Amino acid sequence: MTAAAVHIALIASPERWRSERELLRRLAIGLLGEGAAVTVVEPAPERDPESVLPELVRSERRFEVPRRLNYEVRVPFWRREERLNRMVSAFERSMPDLVWAAGADGWDFATQLADACDRPVALELRSDADLKFAPRALRSDRVVALVTPCEPLARVARSIVSEQFVRVVPLGVRVDESLPPRIGPARIIAIIGEGRDERPFAAALRAAHAALERFPELLFLVEFPLGTGSSLWRFARALGMLNRITAVDAAAVGGRLAMTAVSACDVLISTEPHGGPRPEVLAALGRAVPVIAAADPMCDALVDGETALLLPAGETQSVVWTDALLATLDHPDQAREMAARGRALVVARYRSSVAASACLATALDLVRGGPLRFVPAQP
Repeated sequence: MTAAAVHIALIASPERWRSERELLRRLAIGLLGEGAAVTVVEPAPERDPESVLPELVRSERRFEVPRRLNYEVRVPFWRREERLNRMVSAFERSMPDLVWAAGADGWDFATQLADACDRPVALELRSDADLKFAPRALRSDRVVALVTPCEPLARVARSIVSEQFVRVVPLGVRVDESLPPRIGPARIIAIIGEGRDERPFAAALRAAHAALERFPELLFLVEFPLGTGSSLWRFARALGMLNRITAVDAAAVGGRLAMTAVSACDVLISTEPHGGPRPEVLAALGRAVPVIAAADPMCDALVDGETALLLPAGETQSVVWTDALLATLDHPDQAREMAARGRALVVARYRSSVAASACLATALDLVRGGPLRFVPAQP
């Protein structure tokens, strides 16, 4: 089977679509550029039951590139078969060869769709938090691969399934071919977190406040994680920092806006481990932005002193975060050298073209047979 002959149904889970839709679209475009056919199956927008405005329905374009289909996320159990039948009917003109499940919160739907289409399914294991979804999803005999973005997560995957079922396909982030050199001192610091623990985030805010005493020109782009916005807002107000902060409460806008901060910042602070590569951190490294981050054994792009300045996961002492931030600001040449090494790693492993090529190679291998030869039922 050639690249032009393979058709991939890219199933975007609600969480992945909310937080990473641009990355998924870039992957789909990259796959098209490699010669594959792609259908992006995305969650349908949820309608506010109290809205009096007419519902906007996007008409399907037969020759849309990449082709897009919507699915309802929440349906009563008695309508689930109807939902699957509609999806199968939508694929009748071109049935996918492989279902690719992007987002563990969509694994159940993806395996059900694969079963309805009589096709194999690959599940993306994007972080160690996805492991809680694995036992249920792996009961499906349609699953032919667990796909991880890096080798540390691949080792975790090999502990729950046989080695031949594990594939590594990196995340793909945009990397500008020519990056102008950074001139002058850092002025804009971005702070992002995961929302599982407010204390490291609060410590990073205290470090930012301390850095203002030495560098009064600093500005901060802060993304308050889901579920923590109100309390961290109050903390920032108590520090008297609101006039130096441009902040977004992720809960208020329904998703992450950290990519905007990454595109503008001179230093990125990531306060908690993601449990795997976080796209915003990879994008910052790809822009040669110095990164200060909580150590994450599941992210091989973060190497202490080599590509980023790492602190112990769960570090809550503000003095530790302050020392790391001041070391970066006081020694800009060393910080830029470290950032250049981070950029080189991302260019080699995590750029969009590399991800698309690896995804297609994996899809072709799985459709041809891969570790478990899968033969669709004959009509």
